[in-house]
Amino acid sequence: MKPNLPPNPETCPHCYVGRIQESFITYTTIIDGELLSVPDFPVWRCNVCHAYVYDPVAMGQLQASLSAHQKAILNEKARRTPRKTAAS
Repeated sequence: MKPNLPPNPETCPHCYVGRIQESFITYTTIIDGELLSVPDFPVWRCNVCHAYVYDPVAMGQLQASLSAHQKAILNEKARRTPRKTAAS
């Protein structure tokens, strides 16, 4: 996945001294009680204070993927759950 980073790094919005540069971290979160770990997740990191923000394009792709996965899980659960009929 190629991150959408600017060709000319911008000044860090946190320390106002450093420049943000392409970097990668392991993104970790808990979703529905399950640990999710994504290695090599793109971020914009300051070369001085090391503050970072997640790449918005990569975050959008991750959220879309997780949303699709959660919908598939819900559909599978709905398919396995017996439906009540009017006679029951």
